Amino acid sequence: MPGNKRDLIEADIVAEKPSCPILSLLENTNMQFRIERLNAGKEKTNHLVSVEGMDADTYSALRRRSSGATRVNSDTCWLLTKSCEVCRLIAEERAISINIRPAVNSALRYRIIIPERSTFAMFTKGLEQTGLKFKISRIEAGHETLHLTKRQKQVIAMAYTGGYFDVDRCMTMTELAEDLGVSVRTVQEILRRGLRKIIDRYMFEEA
Repeated sequence: MPGNKRDLIEADIVAEKPSCPILSLLENTNMQFRIERLNAGKEKTNHLVSVEGMDADTYSALRRRSSGATRVNSDTCWLLTKSCEVCRLIAEERAISINIRPAVNSALRYRIIIPERSTFAMFTKGLEQTGLKFKISRIEAGHETLHLTKRQKQVIAMAYTGGYFDVDRCMTMTELAEDLGVSVRTVQEILRRGLRKIIDRYMFEEA
C-alpha cells in the first residue's frame, strides 16, 4: 500500500566520507558551501551548489569534476556528477533531499523526506550496507513540520495583514481574537505552534 500522510518521515542524516566529488573538492577550502537542491539518480545526480565567494578557478575545478556544469550566478552553479552512495539511495527509495551541508569529519548532513516508515527502514539498511559511518540526528513525522494547519495559516495570515507583526503594532492579540471569534489564549496557542514550525525551518535553513 502507498504511504499516507501520517507515514511521512523527515530526517537529518550525517554520513561520513561519502564519495561525493563536490565534497572532496571543497572541504579543504575556506569557502562556505551547501547543496541547495538535488535531483538524485542511480547513476548521475544534478546538484544546485552554492559556494560563498566562488571564483573562476573554483568554478573551473568544479566543472572538471562534473560531466555537466552551468553557472547560475556569481555564487551558484548546476553540476551533474556521478552519484555517490547516498544519492543512489535517495533515488532508489524515492526520497526527496531538501538541503545538504558539510559537517565535521569529512561528512555531509542531508535533510531528507521519505514517503513512509517502511521505506525509511530500507534507506537506513541501505546506508549500513555501504559501509559509511552515519548517524540520524533528527527524525519526526514530516507533516508535523512541513505543513501549517489550515487554522494556523488563517491566523498567521490575519495577524500579518492586520499589522500584528508590524514594529508599531496595528493590531492587538485581543483584536485578533475578536476577529476570529475565539479566546486570546486560543489565538496565542495557534500562533505559537504555527510560528514554531516556521522558525524551526528557518533555523535549519540558515544555521
